[in-house]
Amino acid sequence: MKKRRLFLSITLIIIGIVMAFYSFIVNSINEHHNSSVISTYEKKVQNMEQSNIEQLIARARKYNKSLVKTDVVITDPFDPDNEHRFLLKEYESMLNIGNDILCYVEIPCINVYLPVYHGTSDDVLQKGAGHIEGTSIPIGGESTHSVIAAHSGLNTAKMFTDLEKMDYGDIFYIHYLGKNICYKVDKITVVDPDDTSQLYIEKGKDYVTLLTCTPYGINDHRLCVRGVRTEIKSTNNETVRKKQSRWLKEYKKALGIGITLMVIIIIFLTIKRMLDKKKKDRKADK
Repeated sequence: MKKRRLFLSITLIIIGIVMAFYSFIVNSINEHHNSSVISTYEKKVQNMEQSNIEQLIARARKYNKSLVKTDVVITDPFDPDNEHRFLLKEYESMLNIGNDILCYVEIPCINVYLPVYHGTSDDVLQKGAGHIEGTSIPIGGESTHSVIAAHSGLNTAKMFTDLEKMDYGDIFYIHYLGKNICYKVDKITVVDPDDTSQLYIEKGKDYVTLLTCTPYGINDHRLCVRGVRTEIKSTNNETVRKKQSRWLKEYKKALGIGITLMVIIIIFLTIKRMLDKKKKDRKADK
């Protein structure tokens, strides 16, 4: 009986420890996977013929020019009722070198490195960032506006949770086919989910907007962090002022609650065991 009770206690403690560190472990696995995907992408680009790269970029430029003349309707990428289909049939092949990745986004101040996939289906948004259909392919240029969306507030992945920490003047990068372009945050807005007016192309402008759900844990609005094209800055992490991670803060809070509950359970079991022992000793004395 004692052994069974001890085994049960140890099992509960182990389960508690696993649950306490689960989110951190799974997020670390996801970040490692994304890093691996980006590394594989870069190696594949390095092995490509320059003529093939230029051909893909030329097709993307042509596609972006066609968007200026097309009446495209942009919808909320996080609405499960929206049909996530390619509006223009050639879209799926844009910058595609065989792994469905358009590019990857780097946001130094919040330590984000995410591959960006075609479209914003549920499958895409579970594994990384998605490029919103109907917006410009993220290669820059006049009269372009690319929109990249990712989840916030997931227990198992940071994604764009810390996007709310970005401020005017912060920079982020788009990396595609060995090219790097830089954007400086010039506009931050919070809108209703069906308000996509901030996401359309403005003539002569070169924008990229990062989009996610807000506020944390409620997610009934959309946070739009827009960047305007600027000169390349150094990507050396030592020169970038890091923001405090909201995801990490919430995780630590949950971890603290979990550990506290675990300690209470251990104390309760220890006291119960002591009381049971005393009770047994009294019976033995009688």
